[in-house]
Amino acid sequence: MNKITPSSYNDSLSWNGSTDPVKKTFLHSLPNEITGLIFSRLKRDLDIVHFAQTCRDYYPLLTFAPLWRHLLQKYFPDSYANLETPGEAPSFYKTLKIANRNIKAWNCSSAQLLGHKNNICCLAVSDNLLVSGSEADHIIKIWNIKDKQEMHTLCGHKDTLTNLLIHDKVIISGAQDHTIKTWDITSGKLLQTFEGYQGRRTNFAVYKNKLISGQTHYGALRIWDLNSGERLKALTGVQRQISCITICGDLLFSGSSDGTIAIWDLETEKELTLLSTGQSVMNLVGYNGKLILALLDGTIEIWDCKNSQKQTLREGDKNDTFDFEWSHKILVYDDKLFSLNTNKSSQLWIWDLKSKKELREIDPPSPIQNRNRGIAFCNGQLFLGDCKNIQVLDFRFSKK
Repeated sequence: MNKITPSSYNDSLSWNGSTDPVKKTFLHSLPNEITGLIFSRLKRDLDIVHFAQTCRDYYPLLTFAPLWRHLLQKYFPDSYANLETPGEAPSFYKTLKIANRNIKAWNCSSAQLLGHKNNICCLAVSDNLLVSGSEADHIIKIWNIKDKQEMHTLCGHKDTLTNLLIHDKVIISGAQDHTIKTWDITSGKLLQTFEGYQGRRTNFAVYKNKLISGQTHYGALRIWDLNSGERLKALTGVQRQISCITICGDLLFSGSSDGTIAIWDLETEKELTLLSTGQSVMNLVGYNGKLILALLDGTIEIWDCKNSQKQTLREGDKNDTFDFEWSHKILVYDDKLFSLNTNKSSQLWIWDLKSKKELREIDPPSPIQNRNRGIAFCNGQLFLGDCKNIQVLDFRFSKK
């Protein structure tokens, strides 16, 4: 537990500023060391509530934004990054607590975003914007999440969209037309087109203003200048096909259909080691210095790459037949793992990664219609791409 002290408030209200609600209370007359010690004991929201109720002088703590921002950062690290106004921290924390409780009970309201005319293959979300890519018409749409309205339709790809990423107000899209494109998320303007790679499906990540891409049916990773679109270098290892990549710090991890995971040092651009999983790697994400893998048969494992130890979160069905062209999407948000495997069961699993406990196993609200269905989560809302529509499951409010 990181202690809360006055020095923790660098990005918040001034400790001695006239707008600080604590200034008007008895707490302000205490030495900073004593106040910091008191705050360091307030580890949960209930601790703050109980402490504030002990004395009228402490009651302003219920709306003291620095304390609630600390709890947001601890319990909802990804949502904390989306906090727009520091003063909104208390209400934002309450909303996320409600959503967390409702996910476990599967209490949610539902809505649909309509506008696509073909299967939705990929989704990306950032702040209050959702980006979706479709199959046969090859278009990208940008949506305002708050009012659930379409903002822009982006045309330019000539084949099925396979991947979307939002980075610093820029949309990065990959498609089966062998191109990667970047777009301005505000205006929808096309910025750059990256050409010259092979494979029907591309995966990418961003590192220090460089785009790292990997493709199925091709074993090399490519490094591009994100601004100019210039291809800088190719990283060639022993992997035959690259099905997924992710970046953790200065390390790049690439998963392959041959069952291997290559680890690269992006500073030296050298391959460090090669791990073997025993079956095709469908997807991987980083979490707290570890890797979470989705394998072909539906198995989900957590790997500690420092000592090659692994923990199985879910056992797959090794006696069944699976198709590599189907997708197994996984994502991590606020210490939760969301897993959607369209290969066979078409079910959605949600785990609490801190406790390693399964929270829910559910059938999606509608049957899976396409094998590359998109999934995204942000600030208590789950987005599922399907046949011509996007399902929005909102967990921020309890059902009456």
